[in-house]
Amino acid sequence: MNLSFDTPLPVELVSFTGARAGEAVNLKWQTATEINNMGFEIERSQNASFWTKIGFVEGTIPPIHQSITVLLKKQERRKNSTTA
Repeated sequence: MNLSFDTPLPVELVSFTGARAGEAVNLKWQTATEINNMGFEIERSQNASFWTKIGFVEGTIPPIHQSITVLLKKQERRKNSTTA
């Protein structure tokens, strides 16, 4: 994926990882800077085309290492799946 922006983003991302942990997904990230950043919208997708918001993590000043564990319940999986 190649992204190009005319204006700088308000966040400088240092690292981002995601790992499955049973029925949950553990997301971790670290930022170097956050300028006027309200926060991070957490989304999920079954097909990388249709995305559903499942959470929000507020931005921090000064930036710190953020971590969130997302529990995906079976009914959420069914509700958010799409059929052809």
